[in-house]
Amino acid sequence: MDIVVPNNTPESVITHAAIASWAGFIYQGLCALFVAMEKLLLQPQEAINWYLNVEGYEDFAILNDQKRILSLHQCKDYKNNTSMNAEFMKMEDKRSYWYQKGKCDPNVPMYFHTNDVDALYNMSSGQLVTLVISLLLSLNKLYGKNSILAIDDPVQTIDDINLWGLIETLRHDFNDHFMILSTHERDYRDLLEYKFHKWGIETKVVDMSSVDSKR
Repeated sequence: MDIVVPNNTPESVITHAAIASWAGFIYQGLCALFVAMEKLLLQPQEAINWYLNVEGYEDFAILNDQKRILSLHQCKDYKNNTSMNAEFMKMEDKRSYWYQKGKCDPNVPMYFHTNDVDALYNMSSGQLVTLVISLLLSLNKLYGKNSILAIDDPVQTIDDINLWGLIETLRHDFNDHFMILSTHERDYRDLLEYKFHKWGIETKVVDMSSVDSKR
């Protein structure tokens, strides 16, 4: 079947994952997480059965429980894209392409996510880590079905204030969870062990450097 799109964007461009950098991928991921959380908060009964697809149909897309596209999303850095006409035409062609492939309706909504105050380019690495941890803990709190929480080295780049905030959040909101926290920081390990012990939360410290890898 020949597929015709209104603005003549080549199929190779439509189906190509055009992530220019690791930073761009993080930016898309943050946008996708934000939109997914918004859907879960505003439409919890429906959205709990939906899917988040990253770099499959667009920068990201929301799919229904039948894995048909509900919305297409494009992320752009406003500072480098003052005119979005060409990108919008390309997005129109993507929608037309996926409609002809039977993946969506012809008028499925399309969204651009742009911001001249972009977290990726205005926050420090520690602030970005704090933002991502906050998003993921919120999702776990609202929709987690298992009382298990695993975080790999959450304190690697965050400052002392956010470290204490994280510890207090774990204490008050996740004290009924089985938590696995890894870190390279001995001071953080000792602090966390001390605070949890003081609050009556059972802890066990495992020094991975002493674990026999042959077992």
